[in-house]
Amino acid sequence: CFLAAMASCSMEDETVMNDLGGMIETTGDNVYLSVNIGTGNGTTKAATTGSANDADYSISGDLINRCILYLLDGDKVLAVTDTILKTEEGADDYKPSLEMKFLTKVSKNPLKLVAVVNYDGEMRNDYFACSTLTQLENIRETRAGYRVLVGEINNISLPDGDPSTTNAPTKNVGTITVTPRVACIDLTSFNVRYKTTKHPEVKLTGIYYNNLKKNVGLFVEGDNSFETEWQNDLLFPTAGLDVVDNGETGDCNNELRENKSFFVAFPNTDEDTHVQMRIDFTVDGEKYSRTYIINRPFDPSNGFVNHTETTYVRAGYWYRLSATVNISSDIVDCDVVCYTRDWNYNLLEDVTL
Repeated sequence: CFLAAMASCSMEDETVMNDLGGMIETTGDNVYLSVNIGTGNGTTKAATTGSANDADYSISGDLINRCILYLLDGDKVLAVTDTILKTEEGADDYKPSLEMKFLTKVSKNPLKLVAVVNYDGEMRNDYFACSTLTQLENIRETRAGYRVLVGEINNISLPDGDPSTTNAPTKNVGTITVTPRVACIDLTSFNVRYKTTKHPEVKLTGIYYNNLKKNVGLFVEGDNSFETEWQNDLLFPTAGLDVVDNGETGDCNNELRENKSFFVAFPNTDEDTHVQMRIDFTVDGEKYSRTYIINRPFDPSNGFVNHTETTYVRAGYWYRLSATVNISSDIVDCDVVCYTRDWNYNLLEDVTL
């Protein structure tokens, strides 16, 4: 039995074909399976803030660099192939969509295709070792920065084939729209409101995250293994960012857009160990720190309302936080609004934390 894979713009691919005998009923004739792999509208979602880094965000997560594709009959993997996109110079390439075409034997059973995009390349052998869907479901990605995406098409029926590969018909099964198995958290603005005639010097000094899950499954949330130590934003400058006084208000938003990460995290809906962001700042040199639960649930005790219809950090969402420090003569307070954006449908809700 034979399966071949073809993908444009690719310089690296490998195909493994499992035995189509046993319980899998085939005719022995050949047919081409054609499928398009796409990321939906994700690319435009990551390019709305005007930051010079937005292109990098799209490249690393919303465009396709590599794809591993499984052909399955029930739990059995019939074939697995991957494609890694490269430029003519051999550097990594990125595309919003990818067409893949397979030559395979005709099966009388309904089949399934599962696509895993932007997986951790160091786990390639683990992916190729999966001979069942159950084994694939047990895979755990451990590096959120790769921003793995997953999608599938079910109930694929093949046409009659041909003994010759030259005359084999092509079955186009449509598009697999892959969706993220990670979430993004982004401090988009840091503002100051001066409610006193004295305008002290304000500086944003740090952005940190904790209670991050250490892994994720392709179809389920990861196990309860957490990074509980505070993780600093690696791109944020150690010297901090000075707030520019504009009169009644101030901000450091232009500098912030250029000097912080589009932080990627695995989903974590654990109600006891929820993902938090900590914002550190100084007012005339005095240190302040504020910690916020990302997308916390409705709390009737203090009037807090969550409009997102979700709680905590979920795969496929972009949590955009805006902080405002209110300075009066004797009080320094900080409010945060969380805007939750769905990568697939671009829904936007606001939550005051």
